Amino acid sequence: MSRLPPGPRDAWHGLRLAGRFRRNPLRFLTNLVRDYGDLAMFRLGPYRACLVNHPDLIRDVLVTHRLSFPKLERHLRTIRSFSGANVFVAEGEHWVRQRRAVQPAFQTRCFDGYAQATALQTQRLINGWSAGDEFDLVPAMAELALTSIGQALFSVDLSDQVELYRRALHIHSETLRDEFRAAFVLPDWFPTAAKRRKRWAARCLRDLIVRTIHERRASSRDHGDVLSILLSATDQQVGGGRITEQQVIDEATILFVAGQDDITAALSWCWCLLAQHPAAQARFHAEIETELASRQPVYADVARLPFTEMVIKETLRMYPPTWTLVPRCPTEEVELGGYRIPRGTWVFISPYATHHDPRFFPDPERFDPDRFSPERQQAMPQFAYIPFGGGPRMCIGNHFSFTLLAMAMAVIAQRFRMTLCDDPATIEPDPSLALRPRGGLRVRLHSVDGIRPSAIRAQIANAC
Repeated sequence: MSRLPPGPRDAWHGLRLAGRFRRNPLRFLTNLVRDYGDLAMFRLGPYRACLVNHPDLIRDVLVTHRLSFPKLERHLRTIRSFSGANVFVAEGEHWVRQRRAVQPAFQTRCFDGYAQATALQTQRLINGWSAGDEFDLVPAMAELALTSIGQALFSVDLSDQVELYRRALHIHSETLRDEFRAAFVLPDWFPTAAKRRKRWAARCLRDLIVRTIHERRASSRDHGDVLSILLSATDQQVGGGRITEQQVIDEATILFVAGQDDITAALSWCWCLLAQHPAAQARFHAEIETELASRQPVYADVARLPFTEMVIKETLRMYPPTWTLVPRCPTEEVELGGYRIPRGTWVFISPYATHHDPRFFPDPERFDPDRFSPERQQAMPQFAYIPFGGGPRMCIGNHFSFTLLAMAMAVIAQRFRMTLCDDPATIEPDPSLALRPRGGLRVRLHSVDGIRPSAIRAQIANAC
């Protein structure tokens, strides 16, 4: 019989370790890798947990033995309470059917429209900016994520309702974070202030999706977006059966909420890192000027911006918004890396910990976009870089998210560059639901020569 993986011991039955994990999970996880290697067993109060770090072992969990490692049910219950029985929480044949229904929305033919929607919303946002402005970038990027996702996926303009839906999404994120970390989760009907906020936010987000579906049904217009594709799937056989109207609501809801925090965080960190590295920022702006000048970018331009791609990838390495995947929980005892993983163990995979392992990324705290040059990326171990997860359950919207990031950055860079108002030494990641800059990120805008604001306003008017 193989033995359990090594790990820290806690005479307080895991309570001290749970406290350390809650106070600073990034440090806790990276210290586990440093002290115990590729597999580390520990307790979180009453729960046995194991961190899996080596790329080969991550592949075993996410691919080779994935059927033995379903997602942790208590986390899935919290997700379902907001977005129903969607593709993210489904298992088995239900997951296969739902994935087939959603997959057409993320085929290449759809991305011209998604890119155009992102460019339009980005231009609308920055049309209210001026050189010399100082502000917190994080809420601005949250607004951009909200309006871009709404326009791209559902062809709805949420610019007049930003505060309402930002509040609902903020409660959604806080609730998932708090219930994921709680030792025990109270039922949703419980009469507490937190549960009342949760019920309001879930109703607000669900009402938006239902109303949009009803309006789309009434118009009978095919926008070629996610919603049109999902609605058309209700009239077709998908994996042996039609999807229901309720499933359309569930899938649309998870697609709307899932990328909000991640895109907000990624955009914020991209500008933060570029502001701290003038040579990289100059190279980035030179690429935008050379390839785009002042014309509005289109989807085909994303492939013409290799350094922009490298900046985004390196940002997602240093600050992966999904800093830990939803824990897996083996349904039976499994052998992994020569060790025994008991049934019911919470199995953690942390992109943050793996991305900061010097064995796979030398000098991991250094911002180096050239890590993702074609030559160096080819030599990277598979499953060492997992900002969107990996295997069959990799995030279905990973290419959409990357396109949105590249388009938003290109449009902003055509008119502005940014510097930090705060001391970079005081900026640190906050591992909430997504990995955002703690306390926000104050920036100062500087104009980029050669871009005429009147031309940008004309582009917005023509697009409308």
